[in-house]
Amino acid sequence: WTGRGYKVTGPSGESITLPAAGVRRCNGDVGRVDTLGRYWSSTPIDSNAASDLCFDSSEVDMYGCFRCFGISVRLVQ
Repeated sequence: WTGRGYKVTGPSGESITLPAAGVRRCNGDVGRVDTLGRYWSSTPIDSNAASDLCFDSSEVDMYGCFRCFGISVRLVQ
C-alpha cells in the first residue's frame, strides 16, 4: 500500500502501481476513491460476474463482482 494505491512487483522485478480508483456501483454511485482499488481479472465466474482483485490499506484479496460494476482495468503481461 503506497497511501493511494498498491504497488505490485512481478518476478522480473518490473512493477506497476494500481491506483485506489474506487468503484462505480451498478446504480451509478461512485465510492471509496483513494481508499479502495478493484481491478478486473480475466477469470469469468459466470455470465453475470467475474473475479477481481480488491485492495485497501489493510487487505488484498480476490473476490467476485457483478459485471455491471465499473471496475478498473490495467493490461499487464
